[in-house]
Amino acid sequence: SDNNDRWFVGYTPYYAAAIWYGYDIPKQIYASSNPCIPVFRKIMNDAHAALDDTSRRLEVPDDVVYVTYCSVSGKRAAEGCPEDSYYFQQGNIPSYCNGEHPELEEEEKDEEGEDGDGETAGESSETTSPSTETESTASTGNSGTTDVTSSTTTAGSLEE
Repeated sequence: SDNNDRWFVGYTPYYAAAIWYGYDIPKQIYASSNPCIPVFRKIMNDAHAALDDTSRRLEVPDDVVYVTYCSVSGKRAAEGCPEDSYYFQQGNIPSYCNGEHPELEEEEKDEEGEDGDGETAGESSETTSPSTETESTASTGNSGTTDVTSSTTTAGSLEE
């Protein structure tokens, strides 16, 4: 939660890899997504380019199903629920949501409380966002040179 390190562990039918992204001397990483993912993708693309046969696929077990669930409650989606989907093991599929979302209803009430100009009474429309300079400094370091360390470990081939 201190946002000083990022990790990603992934695999393909042929290889597994763990990626760590951070500074040797801990400091905050300013990134809206995980910077390890493009590193993983590049390593895997390069590693797979050397393979003669890349037709192997990971199989989904028979007892695993793709289920649409309510993104508020985490239960199976009912009519009117905000939805997302994920894989569940047959015996661990959540029960159905009752469709009641007090959190969403509260947000809707807050939105209806806005006055005609889109602002809630007493609120200012001024907003601030992180500066480009801060993001640039975080990614290149104060000296302007990249001081982010990316360490990768790639396991050997998973081929039998």
